[in-house]
Amino acid sequence: MDFRDLVFLSVAEFRSFTKASKELYISQPAVTKHIKELEESLGCKLFNRNGPNITLTEEGKTTYFHLNKIKRDYRELYNNLTPVGETTKSEINIGCSTTVSNYIIPGILADYAMGNKGVRLNMLSGNSLDIEKKLLNNVIDLILVENSSSSSGITYLNYLEDEIIAVCGRGTLYSKQRSISKNEIKTIPIITRESGSGTLEVINNEIQDKFNIQHTIGSSEGIKRFLKNFNGLALISNKAVTYELNRGELVKIDIDGLKIKRSIRIGYRKGHLPPTIKRLIDFIRHYNF
Repeated sequence: MDFRDLVFLSVAEFRSFTKASKELYISQPAVTKHIKELEESLGCKLFNRNGPNITLTEEGKTTYFHLNKIKRDYRELYNNLTPVGETTKSEINIGCSTTVSNYIIPGILADYAMGNKGVRLNMLSGNSLDIEKKLLNNVIDLILVENSSSSSGITYLNYLEDEIIAVCGRGTLYSKQRSISKNEIKTIPIITRESGSGTLEVINNEIQDKFNIQHTIGSSEGIKRFLKNFNGLALISNKAVTYELNRGELVKIDIDGLKIKRSIRIGYRKGHLPPTIKRLIDFIRHYNF
């Protein structure tokens, strides 16, 4: 790839000429020069500039998609030609939903890295919908997500079973109850994850009727802190609250006649699967917790 292409990708991802210059260790005027030359070469404007705000034009979005794909193809070429463990490093970009990134995958990736010194692992965290979009846009190579819907451009492999459970804070209004009915939960104030999260999608699929969601929060850690002074329930991954349940900081409330199960899934783009990514997938799937 031409260095101008890398400059463009950096500016597009940071939405900043200044941050791109720091990332690439070149001056800001040099960044501006490279972008101008690329725009002249392509015959179109790539960025909209409104004061400090920078956005991609439609032509810029198209350019980003194709150049990012070329960058990934180069990386896959070197990954395929270089055996794991040699001095030339391969690189895998992994996108994980927040539950996976916080409570499941870090230790697994650390063990993999210990045995594969030639591999650099980069993990990105976000909600399941955003992570899938990044995979399809060639920003990342592999995903682990907890939603139930599927994108036509992604191959999914079931990996790990999880359960969404109802919990409340110790000493709050419902903490003395051990179970509630499906009808009762519709009247209780609920806190859960934000729109786009795999957790909320699975909940909506399981409980078709409207229930009383009063608040949404973008992380499980935030939900757990909120529960300390909230007279209601949270619907949250069992894996996110194991520690707090064992310490008695949170209380699990069973919902009679309702089990909200889901599969955490591994996903990759349909088509050729590079050997480096296949090796990582096999390691994750056979990892002994």
